[in-house]
Amino acid sequence: MAKVWKITAHEEHMFGGPLVKQYFLVAMSDQFAALSALRKRPTLRDADLTVVGEASPDDVEWLAVTDGEIFCVMPIFMTARQRTPKRKPQRRKSTRIKSR
Repeated sequence: MAKVWKITAHEEHMFGGPLVKQYFLVAMSDQFAALSALRKRPTLRDADLTVVGEASPDDVEWLAVTDGEIFCVMPIFMTARQRTPKRKPQRRKSTRIKSR
């Protein structure tokens, strides 16, 4: 398996919007080649790319990574307010007709 580099990209929105941070896993043996591969993407040409480090093989083995692949990682952040509360089971009303 090739080395898998963890790379972040910061790009500015047009009209002075907030910075957008993206996370990538790039499977290439050379760090410079991994950065060059991301620069070929039209949306990342002007982005600020930072190599965070190398991902361990144990962390990415479930992806079945082959040399030359690029994965975009989407973080999901949840706060306590966004979590859906667990519902209590509701009792069903009986549909039986009671005899007198």
